[in-house]
Amino acid sequence: MGLVAVAALGFGAALAAIGGEPTVATQTFTNVVTYTVPTVTETVTVSETAAIPPAPPLPTFPRSIWTKSTIPAGQLAPVKSLGFGFVQVDPDLAQLVAVQAAGLRAIVWLGNVSDPPDCTWNWSDDQIRADIARVKDHPAVAYYFVADEPHAACAQQMRERTALVRSLDPTKPTFMTENRKDDFAALAGITDIFGIIRYPCSYTAGCVPSKITESMNAAKAAGITSWWGVPQVFHEPTDGYYRAPSPAELQAIFEAWEADPGTVGYFFYTWGDGCCVNDIGLFDHLELWDSVRVENSG
Repeated sequence: MGLVAVAALGFGAALAAIGGEPTVATQTFTNVVTYTVPTVTETVTVSETAAIPPAPPLPTFPRSIWTKSTIPAGQLAPVKSLGFGFVQVDPDLAQLVAVQAAGLRAIVWLGNVSDPPDCTWNWSDDQIRADIARVKDHPAVAYYFVADEPHAACAQQMRERTALVRSLDPTKPTFMTENRKDDFAALAGITDIFGIIRYPCSYTAGCVPSKITESMNAAKAAGITSWWGVPQVFHEPTDGYYRAPSPAELQAIFEAWEADPGTVGYFFYTWGDGCCVNDIGLFDHLELWDSVRVENSG
């Protein structure tokens, strides 16, 4: 399966503009060298320009996972060992260096939009400009995560923010996730990649993978032809609603997502370990690791 963009305006045009050929960028590193002699201390600034290797092409079916934006570097190795290629992190160079060292790439988090009627951004346009300028040339950057579960009433704000992100770096796909089926139509086509959130396992209703099919059908009815699935690998504490799937239930979840050819990638929720309102994720659900590793190897 190829990576099919929901709305490849901007991203597709950028690929056409560069002819699909890898480019070699350069980056300037500044070193401050201090020389001391008996009577004089002189500081000399030396600039060195080094080539940045081109980023590898994106896979046909990305396997990614929502991680704590400041995930400890020591946890990146187990993420990689489970077959993931992408993690979600803040637009922070130190995080990107650690992600690259672990053999992973980044889905760069860009804040979020508040609920209506405000529909205001947690991070200002100026902050987004500064963040993207700082990280866009780092080879670990693969996608920009514009917002998680925005409301239909905030669609115009989503269009404006996505347009801003594309203007700052037209070479990376934009991404959003959404769980409200009734909001799919208003949000369709805004970002290059649309992530469908549907968690079928709960304490009260058991595990019903057919709920995933309902959400995929709603996406198609909204004109969305391809999407990333968001497999459930977490639970809320016992006073919450969602429970984790068993290994057999997780396999049924994979089969439900992959029954429709519109599923062109995965963004697992969640790694956990303090991420995401303290949801308990894959980091603690060791019983799911073998199932995840087998799935990601395919």
